[in-house]
Amino acid sequence: MCICMCGRHMVNRSGKLENDAPQYNVNVVLTTPVVSLDEVQLQQILTLCDYLSTCPMREKYGRYRPWWSPLGEKHKGWQIAWWHYAQESVLSDVRKQLRRTSWKYLGERM
Repeated sequence: MCICMCGRHMVNRSGKLENDAPQYNVNVVLTTPVVSLDEVQLQQILTLCDYLSTCPMREKYGRYRPWWSPLGEKHKGWQIAWWHYAQESVLSDVRKQLRRTSWKYLGERM
């Protein structure tokens, strides 16, 4: 990966701190950042982005995942286990939505 950046900085020496020491404020402004990637590096970055975008869903629906059936291994009955996982994940969202609009929920809030 090659990253080329052009920038400028300004130093302000007018401020004073304790014991009359000068204060330096440095502001850096990047004017033209240029990033050069090859195809493999871009693929790795996109894979990382995919992984990071699925983390919130894994946290939300992880309790429904079959613990005994990883995706890489095909045990007996794996299709049914993953079908139940998908079904419970969708039903949890539906139940959550229905809870907000039910009469019971309204009564509890009042």
